[in-house]
Parts: sequence; structure tokens; C-alpha cells
Amino acid sequence: MSDRLFVGVLGHRRAGKSTTWNRLFGRTVKTGNRSRMLKLRPGECVEVFLVSGSPQERRKYTRSILRNQQARIVLCSMQYVEEAADTIRHVIDKDFLMHIQWLNPGYSDPDYRSRLVGRRVD
Repeated sequence: MSDRLFVGVLGHRRAGKSTTWNRLFGRTVKTGNRSRMLKLRPGECVEVFLVSGSPQERRKYTRSILRNQQARIVLCSMQYVEEAADTIRHVIDKDFLMHIQWLNPGYSDPDYRSRLVGRRVD
């Protein structure tokens, strides 16, 4: 069994992915180059690596962001688009335990819908 955990938040643009991490850390946080400590309760912290702001929105691949990361816990935003499957494949390939929470599943991104006009969606 793996000793690494991947926690993903999945959602459309503006569904609250970054807000989730900001509230968890108690401040505005962004993807960095190193892991950071997350305070769980007084006197108890855990090392995590954060991918805030979905890689899909920034046109980056999670695989390249996580390439050299050794943190046992990865927190990651994922936009609800087809490219999110690349993130999930990478996590599976690296043998992480995985939990993904879908944020605001009823939320409709009007910009996303407008991009679909004129495209066939199966």
C-alpha cells in the first residue's frame, strides 16, 4: 500500500478550488517549488506540497510540477476539463492513494459554455 496521499479538488473555473486551499491554510497560498507545513491543530503540523490554481488553467502539466516532489501529501486543484485526466493518470502511475472532491457540481461556468458553442460535444 502506498504511503503517499493525493487530495484533489475538482471544479469549473471560479468554483472555489483556490478558496478551498486558502481557507485550509488560513491565508492566500500559491503553488511553490517546495513543500510547506500545514498546521492541523496546535502543536501538530504535516508537510504537504500544494498545486493551487488548476494546472489546466495555467497550461501546465501536473506531471512536470510534481516531477521532483517528495512530499507524502499533495494537495491539487483540477479544473473540470478533459486534461484533468492527465493529472489523475500521473497520480495513479506514482501509486498515490487518491481522494478527489468535486466542488460545486451544479455550478455552470458561462465562459466554458460559450467556448462549446459551435463544437460538437459527445
